[in-house]
Amino acid sequence: SITYELREISLKNKPNIMYEIIDSPTVPLLVFTNGDYLNESNTIVEYALNCNDPENFRYYDKESGIDQYGFINGFIPKLQISVTKYKYFERSSNN
Repeated sequence: SITYELREISLKNKPNIMYEIIDSPTVPLLVFTNGDYLNESNTIVEYALNCNDPENFRYYDKESGIDQYGFINGFIPKLQISVTKYKYFERSSNN
C-alpha cells in the first residue's frame, strides 16, 4: 500500500539528482518525499517488511527451524548477481 515510482537507472550514466542525494550513489536507492533515503538492498527489504510482512519473514519459525529474515538476507547477494548478469549479458561461449 505504498505509492512509489520505479526508475530504471544506467549504472554508467547515473542522473545528477542521485549525486545531490548521496555522495556515492548506489542502486537501488529509495528516496522518501521528505528527503530521507535508503541505499542498501538489505535496508530497503527491512523497511518494506517493517511496513508490511504478512508472511512474517522477519521472525524465526520455531516449527521449521528456519530463520526467514536470515534467509532473505542470504538471498539478496544471489539476486544482485543474477540481475547484473541479466542486465549486462554479453553473448559469448562463456555465458
